[in-house]
Amino acid sequence: ARPPRKNSPRQHHQKQPSSLTRVKNMQQQVHINETPELVAQGLAQFRQILQAQHPKLWGQVQQIRMRTPDQFLTRFLRARKWDVKRAVTLLTNFAAFLENNKISSTLEVPMTDEIYQVLSIGVIIVPGPAVVDREGRQIMYLSIKQARPWQFHYTSMLRAMWYCMDKVLDREHAQTKGVTVIGDFEGMGYRNFDRELARHMGPALNACLPVRVGRMCYVRTPSIFGWIWPIVRTFLSEKLRSRVVVVGNDAAILRQVIKDDFFPQSIGGGMLMDPWMFIHERIRVEGYTPPPGVLDKLRNESGMPPEPAAPPQWVKEELANLDSGAPAQQQTKEVEIMSI
Repeated sequence: ARPPRKNSPRQHHQKQPSSLTRVKNMQQQVHINETPELVAQGLAQFRQILQAQHPKLWGQVQQIRMRTPDQFLTRFLRARKWDVKRAVTLLTNFAAFLENNKISSTLEVPMTDEIYQVLSIGVIIVPGPAVVDREGRQIMYLSIKQARPWQFHYTSMLRAMWYCMDKVLDREHAQTKGVTVIGDFEGMGYRNFDRELARHMGPALNACLPVRVGRMCYVRTPSIFGWIWPIVRTFLSEKLRSRVVVVGNDAAILRQVIKDDFFPQSIGGGMLMDPWMFIHERIRVEGYTPPPGVLDKLRNESGMPPEPAAPPQWVKEELANLDSGAPAQQQTKEVEIMSI
């Protein structure tokens, strides 16, 4: 076993919040009181700035089909608490991220065969709109052990995660109150972790998606979490890091966040997190038809790599870079996005 040392991953892990006090402090967030006057004034200013300063982007907004332009713009205003200038920056980042990462050629992300396949393995689960935490935030669920980097390139996972966030934000309470993400790490191995996905998804949550992340609860974290978390946290803003609660196996902490009715069955509750409810809903709404045999290759597990007995070399190299003070690679990506 690797001996503990200064700034070791185990020390990083031990510093992460995991108390009931931390959860209770997160429940004190203030929500903006929306009035018809605030909404009308914010949208008018938003449209005016886009028309004058970002005509190409304004043209893309007008081509939206799955929702009205005002409904689309409102999610950005709510994400930035009706600060119009910050909402404009968020929208430009949103559009640039879609283009730079080849997620979509428009501002909308439709269901595709690729996204359908990723959602079917159950790594990302979006419960119904009634499944919220105690503060009314929409719950999203991640089962990390279902991730298959050996089958799906990180870009496929990125598109699927972006797609889910985008569709969740069609729910008004997800815009006004935010989302709570539950990450279940039980059974996770190094083979399930995709550092390129973390490297790209971090900046998306930080500055590109119009989502208000109320909290991220990490449950049933295995011993390797102490090696992985120090790497992942470098891709998150300080604000997002402050929203993370490492629950471990302490169900009492999670029950401070989620009502018993919505406590996931996989971690001792009574609710089954079924990926197919959301998939079938989107198939019905979008009129998508899965082609025959599209899921056949996912049933073949022959390509699954063996789980390393010790931290892989890339983990040690990433941690060595952190300890040496080397700049994180994602910082350059964030600067590029913010400069658009």
